[in-house]
Amino acid sequence: MPNLMPTDIKPEVLAVLRAAATGRGEVPRFLTSYQILARLSEPTRTRLMAERGNAGAGGGQNFGPATVVAKAGELLKGDQLVRIEYWDTGGVTFSIAGQPDAPASFAICAIFQAIPEE
Repeated sequence: MPNLMPTDIKPEVLAVLRAAATGRGEVPRFLTSYQILARLSEPTRTRLMAERGNAGAGGGQNFGPATVVAKAGELLKGDQLVRIEYWDTGGVTFSIAGQPDAPASFAICAIFQAIPEE
């Protein structure tokens, strides 16, 4: 069975983004690829991590599970379903089921937001 690719998980990534907390408004807020990975269904998350290793710095690979998620987010942006911004990840770690805390791989991290359906 081939590895999961960004195109394979686009629908699930979009569903996670649409289910993000809205705060005081109605628009789902931004999530990082690490947060999206943590919120994917258990079978998808487990498979991505089995295929790609742990997420974050020190994960041991160049195209880790959070990168697959981020690439799916970029595809969704191309479909005009998601917007992307960037933030400084200094001092941030993420909790992902199935691995110890994951420090961000890069100093700048993409954050993704579902564009509300009209």
